[in-house]
Amino acid sequence: MSMETLSALSSDAKVTVDSQADESNFQNAQTPAEPSSSSLEPLPPQGPYQPSVKEIQLALKNAGYYTGLVDGKIGPMTKKATEEFQKANNLKADGKVGPITWDALSKHLESAVDAVNH
Repeated sequence: MSMETLSALSSDAKVTVDSQADESNFQNAQTPAEPSSSSLEPLPPQGPYQPSVKEIQLALKNAGYYTGLVDGKIGPMTKKATEEFQKANNLKADGKVGPITWDALSKHLESAVDAVNH
């Protein structure tokens, strides 16, 4: 055998031995324990808070702009009350409760909760 052939065989044998050793080490290695789902903290909500329709209606009612039932359904009375609230607070009166409107309106929801709790 030539020196080149021996060298090639030697490197092939080494690769085989090394890959077998790696494989056995992998099989014998202990995997780290995964954290249980009960120990994980819930993630905070992403993006701005989106209030429910009932929260919007209650806040509008507490602010004196909504006289209908707090039923969780957006209808013409809820939209009109939202627009009136927006106009009175120098906001864009589009009848939609986005982050800016909710920031102003949510204070009326919080004040009602505070009044009930005290």
